[in-house]
Amino acid sequence: MSLTTLLIIIVIGVILFALIISGKLRALIRAFFNLFVEDLAATPEGAEALFNQKEEEVEEKFRRADTVYKKVAGQRKRCKDELAELESRLTTIESQCERLAKAHDEEGLDIKISERADIVDDIAIHKDTLKTLEAALKDATEARSACEENLNQIRKKKKQIVTQMKRNRDMKDIYDDLEGIGAGDHTSKLLDKVIEKGDDLADVVAGSKEAYETKTSTRAKKVDQRLKSSANDDYKQQLLNKYKK
Repeated sequence: MSLTTLLIIIVIGVILFALIISGKLRALIRAFFNLFVEDLAATPEGAEALFNQKEEEVEEKFRRADTVYKKVAGQRKRCKDELAELESRLTTIESQCERLAKAHDEEGLDIKISERADIVDDIAIHKDTLKTLEAALKDATEARSACEENLNQIRKKKKQIVTQMKRNRDMKDIYDDLEGIGAGDHTSKLLDKVIEKGDDLADVVAGSKEAYETKTSTRAKKVDQRLKSSANDDYKQQLLNKYKK
């Protein structure tokens, strides 16, 4: 294999390798960009930036459509004005032809008839042009209206979605701040146990009291206390009666 052939093979191989690498690199860059866009769109600011970019694109289309509309509208108006002027000239020429015919001025009549023929041809051309311009103006009007409607929809959607995303983020921050403040924390659970144990102890005390009071010895002691209290009252009354004035 000659050196020239080897160099050609090497050059072709390098080119193919570069094409393969560049293709993979483009795919990698595209994937990274898509991932970046997805992350960016997850925030209100990112979503608003993407909407602004789309809005600029639609605004550019609207400006182009508006430019075409104004251009066609101007051409149509000029064509109508020229047509009206030609029709006025035709009326004047035909009046002149009538007078020349009455005067039997055939030479002058031939000249005016030739002029009339040119005007008639111009009128026909202008009428065809006007018909074409009116169709173009109709299409330009529809395109301009569609771009304007699309632009308004983009702006409306941007306002709705970005506002909702900001509201959702604010609500998430609020609930993140509230997390751990509720009654479900560890200390609150311990306090619940203390209160529960306190209620149980109160039940035990009440039960013990009832059991104590229902015992026979307890009932007998209470009877003795009532009898003793009654005897003391009798003795007190006797003393009061004895020294009563």
